[in-house]
Amino acid sequence: TAGELRITQDRNSVDEGGTVTFTLRATSSAPGTVLSYSFSGVGRGDLDGTPMGGTVQLDSARGAEVGFVMGIPSIFLQDQ
Repeated sequence: TAGELRITQDRNSVDEGGTVTFTLRATSSAPGTVLSYSFSGVGRGDLDGTPMGGTVQLDSARGAEVGFVMGIPSIFLQDQ
């Protein structure tokens, strides 16, 4: 298991065609661990061809990044 997960984004608002990158940090998983993710709260059409889910592999700092290209005019993001 990943233990505690912390997810942050690199911006709080994104315009159409812009990219927001989410960074995942795991406290107790070893580097190289593969984790599954899914993105919810928006429709598939809101993301410009970006998959709604997939897997990431933790790097040597126990982190991974996922970038999403927005297909809607603008969106505001908040920490959950």
